[in-house]
Amino acid sequence: MPAMTSHVSKNANTDTDHLAELARLTKHQQSLYVRGNDDLPQSTGPQFDSEFTTDLHRTPYTYEDLVFIGQEGSTQGPGLITYTEDDVQRHLSEQRTVCEDRTPILVTHTPPFGILDIGKRFGQQHIGSKAVRSFIDDIQPPVTVCGHCHQFGGRAETLEYGTVINIASHDGVDDPGRYALITIDASNESIEYEFYDTRHLLGSRLTDLVQVGRNRVEQFSELGITSPDEITEERRSELEALPGASSWHVDRWIAHRQAFENDEVVILNESAFDDLHDTEPLLLDIETDLQQDRIWLVGTYSYQNDAYRQFFDPDDESALLQELSEYLDNHALSQSSTTEGTTSTNSVLVEDSRNTASLKGSIIWSGHTTSG
Repeated sequence: MPAMTSHVSKNANTDTDHLAELARLTKHQQSLYVRGNDDLPQSTGPQFDSEFTTDLHRTPYTYEDLVFIGQEGSTQGPGLITYTEDDVQRHLSEQRTVCEDRTPILVTHTPPFGILDIGKRFGQQHIGSKAVRSFIDDIQPPVTVCGHCHQFGGRAETLEYGTVINIASHDGVDDPGRYALITIDASNESIEYEFYDTRHLLGSRLTDLVQVGRNRVEQFSELGITSPDEITEERRSELEALPGASSWHVDRWIAHRQAFENDEVVILNESAFDDLHDTEPLLLDIETDLQQDRIWLVGTYSYQNDAYRQFFDPDDESALLQELSEYLDNHALSQSSTTEGTTSTNSVLVEDSRNTASLKGSIIWSGHTTSG
C-alpha cells in the first residue's frame, strides 16, 4: 500500500482527492500519509476521504503483524507544520504504545538526525530530528520512510537494525515526484526496495529526453508520438516545426532515443573529448554551501585510471580536504581541471597561511600551482 511522506497538498489546487484515487488502485484500498512542513495543517488544509486514506500522525494503521506510525512536519527550518524536539519526542512516545505486539514501520516527514538529512537552503547542515533518531535507535523498526531533504530523495541508508529510505521530491509543480517500491519478507527481516519517479507513470520515457517536459510531451502527443521510439529521422520536419524546436533539439532527441534502444552512451561529438584523452586529467566536481564558503562534497574522475571517487563530509571540511589532498598526492597527473556546479572553473588544492587545505582559483601543472 502507498505511504506518503512528502508534501501531500502539492497538487491540492484541484477538486480531485489524489490520495483516495491512488488508494483505489491498490489491493488494500488504502493510502497512508503524513503532511510535510510546507503543507497546510489538518484544520485548514485539504481533506482526504478517510475511507481510503489514513493520516498516520493521528491514527496508526495496522496490517497483520505490522503497524505503521507517523510524524508530520519538521523540527528545523521554516514551514506551516513545525514541532520542537520535545513535541516530537512526546508524540512518538504516545505512538510507541501500539508497537508493543507488532513490528513498527515509521513514516516521518523529517529524517532522523544524521541520516540522509543534509539541507542546503539555509547552509549545509543536518536538519533531521534528534527525537526521531533516538526513537528509531530505541524501537529499531526494519523500515523508516522519510522525506524533507530534497537532495537525498531516492537514497537509502542501512543501519544495524533496519533501513532508512528517503523519497523526498523537489517542490516545483512540474518536478517529478519520487517514490519507492518496498518489499518486506514474512519475517520482517529482509528488505528490498527500488526507487522510481512519476515520469515513469506517463507510460513512456519521453520526459527522459533532453529538454522534454510536460508541454513538449503534449506537443508530441498532438503528432501521435507517445514513446521515444517514434522519434525518428523520418519525422524530422514535423519535429523541427514544433514551437521552440530546432535541428539541435531533434538531433539530440534522436541520439537519446538510439541510446535507449541500444542501452549505451551516445557521444554526439567525440572530437570534443580529444584533449581530455590526450592529457588524461583528473576531473573534480566540488559542492559547497550556498554561500560558497564551505566544501562538503567532492567527486573525482580519473581518465588515467578510469575510476570515480567521492569525498563526503558535511561536518568536517578539513578532514574532507585532507583526504582529498592525500589522494591527489598519490595520483600521478600532469593536469587537474574542475567544475563547480554548472560553471567550469580552474581550481586546485593548495595550502593557506595556516597550513590547512583549502580550494583556491588556480590550476595544477605537474604539481605546481599557477593563478587561474
